[in-house]
Amino acid sequence: MANEAATTIVLRMRDEASAGMQQFGNTTQEARLQSIEFNAALTAMGSALTAVGSLLNQIDNPAAKAAATFITTAGAILATTSAIIQVIPYIRQLITWLRSLAVAQAIIQALSGPAGWATLGIGVAVAGAATAGIIAATGGFGNRGGTTVNVNTSAFMGSDADARKFATKTQRYSRENERLGR
Repeated sequence: MANEAATTIVLRMRDEASAGMQQFGNTTQEARLQSIEFNAALTAMGSALTAVGSLLNQIDNPAAKAAATFITTAGAILATTSAIIQVIPYIRQLITWLRSLAVAQAIIQALSGPAGWATLGIGVAVAGAATAGIIAATGGFGNRGGTTVNVNTSAFMGSDADARKFATKTQRYSRENERLGR
């Protein structure tokens, strides 16, 4: 009896999820088609403005030349925007591929034995120290709104005395920010 109830619940959840997923897929497909249409419109508008600007540039009048420059620039901006929109998915794919490559390299390093483990341990320690330094310099993530911090990278690569100097400067900077209310 309990198995039948569980099966009924699972089937109902699957059916409801299927409808929700289908709606999500339809919405996603519609948005994709609209973005393709928008990109085509940007390209067409950019080409049209560039052509009008070129025609206006042939008129021997200073106002027409100024208008031609403005219109041609607007056309170029629209065409460039269209090109950027087309490149963004490929940049996302490249970022995903690079992340996968980094994970694969870490796995290979981990499988290479004790030397690889030591290298990974050092990498984790350096990343942790860098994160701690950034948190100390900025007072945390996101709660300093617009504060710029100049990080002295040589302090991370130098001696312990250099690291202590860096930490002291970072603490002094943080106290000064708190005093100024930044």
